[in-house]
Amino acid sequence: MYTRLRQFFSTIYSRMQVRAPSQPVVVSIPILHYDDTESAKASRWQLKEAIYTALFNMNVPAVCAINQATLALYAARRTSGIVVNIGFQVTSVVPSKE
Repeated sequence: MYTRLRQFFSTIYSRMQVRAPSQPVVVSIPILHYDDTESAKASRWQLKEAIYTALFNMNVPAVCAINQATLALYAARRTSGIVVNIGFQVTSVVPSKE
């Protein structure tokens, strides 16, 4: 997994013509659901750690992991609200208050 992630990020930096050490990265993390199994939670944690490792080994200065609902609020220039995320086989309603 690590090798694929590193190749993925290298490709992105190459196509954007940006040096990795010059830009911090914001990573969107899927929301944990109350019915997630321990295996699903562990897989999500393992993926997050692999992403961090790949980026820090590329000398990225900073990585910030934020859940998708919070990013949606920030994109709408809000710091609190209710985000309704409707996707394939999953719908979530996330209240967020600053």
